[in-house]
Formats: sequence, C-alpha cells, structure tokens
Amino acid sequence: MKRFTCFVGARVWVIALTVFMCFACGKEKESFWEFENTSMSFPAKGGTLKATLVGTGDVYSFICRSSQNWCTVSKSGTVVNVSVSANTGVSSRQAYVYLINANTDEAGSVLYISQSKGEGSSGGSSDDYDDSYDDDYDDGDDNNGSSGGSSGGSSGVRPSAPTSVSVANTGTVAYPYVVVSWNWVSGATGYSVYRSSSASGGYSYLGRASGTSYRDAGCRLGNVYYYKVKAENGVGSSDYSAYAKFDFKDTRKPGIAQYGYCSVSGTTMTIRWSVPSGDYGTPTKALLRVKHPDNDTYTTLKELPGTATSASFAYTGWVNSGGFVYVGIILENENGTGGGVPKVYDNKNHKWIN
Repeated sequence: MKRFTCFVGARVWVIALTVFMCFACGKEKESFWEFENTSMSFPAKGGTLKATLVGTGDVYSFICRSSQNWCTVSKSGTVVNVSVSANTGVSSRQAYVYLINANTDEAGSVLYISQSKGEGSSGGSSDDYDDSYDDDYDDGDDNNGSSGGSSGGSSGVRPSAPTSVSVANTGTVAYPYVVVSWNWVSGATGYSVYRSSSASGGYSYLGRASGTSYRDAGCRLGNVYYYKVKAENGVGSSDYSAYAKFDFKDTRKPGIAQYGYCSVSGTTMTIRWSVPSGDYGTPTKALLRVKHPDNDTYTTLKELPGTATSASFAYTGWVNSGGFVYVGIILENENGTGGGVPKVYDNKNHKWIN
C-alpha cells in the first residue's frame, strides 16, 4: 500500500508512504473490495490523489465525510479519485472516505484523509498549483507514516522541538491503527519518534518520519504508552517534545455466554458454558440468574469468576406454574454486559427445550 503526503513549506512537497490494510470484520480478504491506500495527506492548497481498489465481490458506493464538504470522491474503474479543496483555515483538518457495501450498508474499508493548515495568503490560492498526483511512487518502506523526500533544508541551526504531539487509535480495539502526529517544524528535514512505558522513564527509538505522523504497529492491548518526538536537519536534532500518553485499554464488553451440555440430576441443575473471545472483551465475572416463578423477575443466585464455565444449584424452588425453569449466565466486565438468553428446562417432561 502507498501513502502520498504533500507538505507546503518553502513550497517543497514531500511524497511519503505507509502500509496498512483495513479489513471488514468477519470478511475474507478475497471477497470484498478495499482501498489499496488507507491514508492520504494534502497540502494546504488542496488537489487530487488517486486511491486504488483491490479485491472482488460485492458492489460498493462511496461516502466522503468532511465538515463543509471540502472533499469529494469519484470512481473510474478500480481507481478512486479523491479531490480536496484549498484549506484557508488556521488549523489542519481530517476526513474519511468510507467504502460502503451497497447491499448491506456496512463499511468495508476506510480511507483516512488529512490536510495541512493554510499558510497565510499562499493557502488560499491554487492558480499556480498542479493538483494532479499519480499513485506510482514506492520506496518499499512499510513501517512509518512518512518516509522519503525532504520537508525543508538546513538553515544553519538545529530545529526547535515539535509541538502538539498527540496519539490516537484511528482503527478499532480489535484492529488498531495507532498514529502519533505533531505539528510541522520549520527547517526540519525529518523527525525521530520515541516511546516509553513511563512518562519519566527511558524513551526508546521507534523510527523516523519525514512528515508529521508515524504509525506504531507495536502497540498491545492493555498497555499504556508515552511518546516523544525530535525534529532533525543537517545541523542536528531538537530537544524532545512534550510527551503524549496513549492508554490502550480494552473498552469492549464481553460476548454472550455459549451454552454447552446442561444437565439435571435429582434436585440439582448444572449449567455449562464457554466464554467467547476474539472481538469481545474479557469478562471479570459470570452471574448465574434464575427467573422467579412468582413475579417473572430474574434473581442472581451466584456470582462467579469470569473464567468460570459451569455452575450448579438446587432448581426445584424455581419451577413456575407451567413447569418451566428459566436460568442463564450473564458475562460482565467494567465496560458492561454481553447480555444473552436463558436456558429453559421443561420439568414436566424432564428435558431442555432450547
């Protein structure tokens, strides 16, 4: 995959690359179209970049979501043309192009777009600006968000430290896309990114970027990370920037308990289940709940660890007037509950009905 980044700084443009594939959850790669490019950056004057579609399968439509409609999208064959108007504002801006399944209305792939802020009067005019770019440059670098080219020559002094360092997961918890970004520094020809597990601890070098963003593919769920950035040129490196913190916590709820073999022996009922994993959060507790035969409300009989997979209880006091027992397991953690449905036991005919 390729990422093209064009920066306006002393009228020098930088072309950069990145690799990232966005998959639709639960879909096979061969069955759906997706963007070959997953991120693009534009200079303040705007322009047009081409994103290539790869894959086969369902027909998709496109939605470009941006405030004040500053980006548009069109398609010619397997090439998607993304056009961005000039940015005359005082801050950078972002947008997303969603690849939509016309049959299910689900998003199959997302193209992230960012644009640098306007630079005085030069940001408001495109009279002398060639807004056509061809997607044909590749230096083979598939790690950082911006590599290759130059964002400004050495001015005889080392650059100042980058400002406004931030980090965010623009993907999902299950499929993260963690990006560190910062403001452009005058005179810098590149940037080095560092990471630590402590705000005041030793920072280890991650990689280098020629633009103002870097993708960290090494983040792991449940950890807290701290990032600092240095600007560089032919004279030397700046001091560290202020740190940016990223708490990669699991915000997912547990899934629904999957019932296994449940049994009744004498007056004892045993419920067995498995805990779903994958796209679900880890439960911290499992609640055994039974419907009261008189008022149809559920009562929690037992609170078990989240790792539990079976529970037994005396069931005869929970048989309703129709001869049925409603019992179930609810998995919970700090983010919520997975919900679920009860198992139903027919006490008259001595069998499970679901």
